[in-house]
Amino acid sequence: MSNNNNIVPVPLELAASLRILERLPARDRPGVEAAIRAQYEADQEEAQAQAARAAEEEEERFQAEEAAAEQEAQRQLAAMREQEAHLAAAKNLVDLVKTQDGGPEAKDKGKKVLQNDDLENTLDLLVAIPSQKIRDKIRVCDYIDLWHLTAEGMAAAT
Repeated sequence: MSNNNNIVPVPLELAASLRILERLPARDRPGVEAAIRAQYEADQEEAQAQAARAAEEEEERFQAEEAAAEQEAQRQLAAMREQEAHLAAAKNLVDLVKTQDGGPEAKDKGKKVLQNDDLENTLDLLVAIPSQKIRDKIRVCDYIDLWHLTAEGMAAAT
């Protein structure tokens, strides 16, 4: 039983390669076994080195992706700030134009009611309307020529 404790388990890949020793003469076995074990250890070291390189490449790729995502987030943040700045500037410009134009008075300029000395109220603008005959035809859904609804047609009606 003490013999079983000293036996080192042999990996399956190495055990398969060592089976060839059974076919060789006894004098050649130690040299071939040493060569097989050396090749197995070299293969294991190469596999570990390759796994380490793959892990490093994966880590570098991951860091590059994180850096790219951070740059994209910074670019989007800068674009959003620039857009907000443009929006604020446009709003300030609109407010400035409104204050310079006199605010709500600018909207009512065309419809001002003037008061004469005779205390009569008149509109500053003349409103063009179609003739009574055309308005009657419209009410009864009768055909009218569209010219009667143009500025020239309404001017001719007055």
